[in-house]
Amino acid sequence: MNDKLDFYFETAKSAKIGIWEINLESSQVYWNAITRDIHEVPHYFIPSLEKGFSFYLEGKNRMRIKRLTEKTISDGIPFNDKFQIITAKGNLKHIENIGQIVYKNEKPYKLIGTLQDITKE
Repeated sequence: MNDKLDFYFETAKSAKIGIWEINLESSQVYWNAITRDIHEVPHYFIPSLEKGFSFYLEGKNRMRIKRLTEKTISDGIPFNDKFQIITAKGNLKHIENIGQIVYKNEKPYKLIGTLQDITKE
């Protein structure tokens, strides 16, 4: 199992795909180095759900990511959508964000996903 997980993380890093996770029991948020790079935050930045939402362009983008996150948690429906964010350095980026729920004992336990900078596309 660890070999497959290590392979996944190395592949994601090579493809410049950010990985994120929200533990729904503890509200703890994890961002890998690529996710931090996309948001242009330092390696010691401690993400939270609200801090993460605050990067999304105010208005439709922010409302849409909040709605999709809530829907995924409540109904288990994964999402795959494109958004605009403003990085910590004030740069506008276009991202693709994919999220899905992970269940533990038939209850939503984690929300996990990937993030990719698609600005050049």
